[in-house]
Amino acid sequence: MNKLLQSYYAKRDKRIKELQKRTPYETPMTIEEICNVSYGNATHRMVDFYAPMGTFGNKLPLMVLLHDNPFDGDKKDCRPFALEMARRGVLVASLNYTRALDGQFDAFHAQLGDVFCFLDWLRVNAQALGLSLDGESADAITVTAIALCGVGTGGHLAATALNVSGNRRMQEYWASASLSDYLLSPLPLSGLVAIGAPLCPRARLDKPFWGVLGNDLFGKDYRAKKGMDYLDFDANLSVDCPPVMIVTSDKDRYLKDALSTSKRLEALSRTVNLLRYPKEEDKEHVLESGFPVLYPLWRTSREANDKIAAFVRVL
Repeated sequence: MNKLLQSYYAKRDKRIKELQKRTPYETPMTIEEICNVSYGNATHRMVDFYAPMGTFGNKLPLMVLLHDNPFDGDKKDCRPFALEMARRGVLVASLNYTRALDGQFDAFHAQLGDVFCFLDWLRVNAQALGLSLDGESADAITVTAIALCGVGTGGHLAATALNVSGNRRMQEYWASASLSDYLLSPLPLSGLVAIGAPLCPRARLDKPFWGVLGNDLFGKDYRAKKGMDYLDFDANLSVDCPPVMIVTSDKDRYLKDALSTSKRLEALSRTVNLLRYPKEEDKEHVLESGFPVLYPLWRTSREANDKIAAFVRVL
């Protein structure tokens, strides 16, 4: 199975390069990039930071960005989108996390641990990074809010991390050393942005395609299926959930998940931030999630990126 996936990803990477040549992306000179900063004691725990230059003393929100493809993905795949956010006044931290193709049993559990490891590391090392998490500072960037943002299956990971951070029942189920360290002094998570994300995989895991991939990602027999309810974002939403933005389109294979979560938020009397784009809009650069065309976010309309950045800035 892994060989088949690796062959697929090789073809996908070739397709992405072809698309990039067709619409080359020019890196703004006003964005400062700090790449491959280690946030833990494992080689895959690396993070890239993107920040507008000359922002010391300013107030900026921080977006913790999780890439798509939990099997063979990489933070560099989201670089164009991270730059788009930084151009709009959002500080971005783009993470690498455990990949299922590396042979990790129950990779999703390890991926959650990576997210909480980064958040705890961020709290400890904020001052060294030139960030202030607890008030204004003339010598650092004051972080006004921390939002989790995930693309595709990274959106599901971000959503689960958000639920776990505020749900004791889920904390017990997903217990790990990284989560325990984080919970000693947790950072307030101000919002979630899920872009083309499978937020309700509980109903998907019995399907043939997800079933084959699920064993690699969630562990043998989905951890004996005891944790399937913990994988459903809808089922674990609560009234004190922070603001959620869902970005989707009529061509998104996870559109039903987006609409289901939207209805669940409405049932909880929460404001629904749903960006849904019809097939006719932006025909050249339509947002598609999942495996057919990955990471096309820098090709979505400027309006979409403007709205995502605005949502994070007002948290």
